[in-house]
Amino acid sequence: MQLQELDTDALPEMKNLTQLDVSKNYLSQLQSCHPVTTVEFLDCSSNNFDSSSITSICKLFPNLTEIKLFKNRGLKKADLYEIVSRLKRLRKINDMDAEVMRQELEKIDQELIPRIHKEFILAFGSDTDIMTSNMTVEELKNNFAEILQKNVSVGSTDLRIFFQRKLNELAYSFIDEKCSLNCLRNKKRASKAVENNRNNKFIFPKEVFIEHSSSYLHEKSKQLKQHGINSGTCKFLPKYLLRLHSFNNDPDDKLTEIWQAAFEPKSTGSVGSVCAIGGGEIVAFVDCKTGKLMKRYKHPKEIFYCLAWSSITLSSKDEKKTSSLINILAAGGQCGEIRLIYPSQKICYAHISAPNRQKTPICSLLFHPISPKLLFSGSEDGYIRVWEIDVPPGEYSTVNVIYLHGMMADSRPRILRISDCGNWLLAAYDKFCIMWNIADIVARKKKPIISKIRYRFPYNNGAVPYFDGLVLLKNNLAVTKRKGDGFISLWNPFHDLDKHNFETKITIEVDADVIAHLNYTKSIEWFMQLASHDDSGLISVGDSQSQVFLFDLKSNLSQVNSLKFHIPVMESFKVIEFPAKKMKINQVIVSPDCRFMIAVTSSNLVCVWEIS
Repeated sequence: MQLQELDTDALPEMKNLTQLDVSKNYLSQLQSCHPVTTVEFLDCSSNNFDSSSITSICKLFPNLTEIKLFKNRGLKKADLYEIVSRLKRLRKINDMDAEVMRQELEKIDQELIPRIHKEFILAFGSDTDIMTSNMTVEELKNNFAEILQKNVSVGSTDLRIFFQRKLNELAYSFIDEKCSLNCLRNKKRASKAVENNRNNKFIFPKEVFIEHSSSYLHEKSKQLKQHGINSGTCKFLPKYLLRLHSFNNDPDDKLTEIWQAAFEPKSTGSVGSVCAIGGGEIVAFVDCKTGKLMKRYKHPKEIFYCLAWSSITLSSKDEKKTSSLINILAAGGQCGEIRLIYPSQKICYAHISAPNRQKTPICSLLFHPISPKLLFSGSEDGYIRVWEIDVPPGEYSTVNVIYLHGMMADSRPRILRISDCGNWLLAAYDKFCIMWNIADIVARKKKPIISKIRYRFPYNNGAVPYFDGLVLLKNNLAVTKRKGDGFISLWNPFHDLDKHNFETKITIEVDADVIAHLNYTKSIEWFMQLASHDDSGLISVGDSQSQVFLFDLKSNLSQVNSLKFHIPVMESFKVIEFPAKKMKINQVIVSPDCRFMIAVTSSNLVCVWEIS
């Protein structure tokens, strides 16, 4: 008897089911409300499966290591590539090596990402000109998808069919990201600018003071141990509500998004309370003690996404004078250039862009903790690039910037973190996390051996996870956040790494060793970054509803009172309300001396709390 339908709802209850053979039937679909996570081998040969069956098979059996689909007339070779791209654990498909096919896809992806960006520039003029278009978001998506289908073709015929299917998804996600940053912003700004020009009223508010209120504070909570913040006695008092990044100095600008803040390191001449804040076309420097705007750097048409500080020794040509330690700020964004700013001298002394490549937006920046002249940058073309910078005394026009190396993956490196030993770089990409062995780069070897470890994370139910938060703690544990998960993961990226030999170049894929979950709101918004304060064990993050969550990682896990996916869940020890309602908080950071906390938002507002 040959089956035309199969009742798969009972399969998830079969906990010992690891192999399933449904070959030689008339099946065209396999669907169920719940995935069957135990099955590793599936034989669907000699059935009526076609391209429309792929999604349901991949969702029903997410952990397959081998699948057979022989003699299904509706399936083409492009469909096999689709299955390989969806099932990350798959090792064999129709007796072929899935890893070889996956490497072929990654190679094409590396070619595809810069070509898509190039087509975007050709179609819309620049990354910012899309905002001046009269088309709706849906029209932009469809228009860009048509352009890609017409102009972009890669790989062999079979691969070309697969990537043509994928181009629509890539076009839609590309336009979504651009429009989420500044969609229709220029139209509103232009109308405001015309009105302000008529009235000749341009005012730039340097600071707006608010009275602190007990309503902003939550109840007393668990105690942070050892050193730093003692939550049993501390209070978070909102001191200043600032609007520093207004477009065209418009005091009513609520559209400019502020993406990142970073406290200046303590060094000669710095007070330790100055914070650099990047958003729109401005990097502002604020003294948290007074709430005063100290200085600001502005670059027209730029949208600053990321900042990184470094303390560099400035040598003197005069042998009698001793060398001094100075603070340098690297800032990057939409225009694809890294700008090196020397704040105490009020100059931008160098612009850095990718060698021999079209400029692509900079997603992330990070200086090496041990070699402060090494700068790591992540950009939308999928590259992490390593630069060696310098500051010659006096002659800033002849500054020497050396491009050392580049590391490529088939996604955008959103966040970069480096281990305390300085030999490992952990990067959160759109869809996965990769840790790179950078010891040879730090040692300045001409031909560095760079191994990489790619981590698989559970519980994404087949959906695109989109990592938007990552911190690496001093005890070598990592904390990551994904869009829509409803929790934050605490995991160990160094688990079992001593089993591998990294003296030769290797690429491995492992399951992330998740230790605990931190309870968090389930939001469809993204780019709400994590931050950590290692001395106090504090993790801070905002949400899209004007709330700041603070987690204590030094409290022990015996205090948890619930489980999620059989993993302990930790609750936040304090939730603080942002003074303004309905704010999406992009980042929350605590000063090194635990005296101030800053939150930046997507509505051109910055709040400074004093911790007492």
